[in-house]
Amino acid sequence: MVAGAVGAIILGFVYIFRAFRPMEAEVVLWGEVSVGLGITLGILALTVGSKRTKLRQFILGLGYTVLVVLQIPPIILWFAFHGSVPSDWPSPGPFVAHWGYAIPHIILLAISAFTLYCIFRNGSLCSQNTR
Repeated sequence: MVAGAVGAIILGFVYIFRAFRPMEAEVVLWGEVSVGLGITLGILALTVGSKRTKLRQFILGLGYTVLVVLQIPPIILWFAFHGSVPSDWPSPGPFVAHWGYAIPHIILLAISAFTLYCIFRNGSLCSQNTR
């Protein structure tokens, strides 16, 4: 659970600090939402993650479902804009989008989906305490 939260925070900071050069405000907002969700999920995972009640499963499940859904637009957009330059970038030497930038999002989606599976499954594969 913590890996997904940390991944969301790291990816969010990449967009907040504009690692891909100047970008639109909506992209920075996506980064802010990702960081906020990552912090929230990290706190929830550390405080209620080990206790298995239906309410806690629902809250964590909802959070990680949002994290999965949040990864879909960047994955699609990195593939869709592969090889192109955003038209509203004023600086010379423009940044060219590449599908490879979707890989961290795909990894975070996989981690979050596996976390969802673990939240709702009681198997030993997901728990630290195997019996």
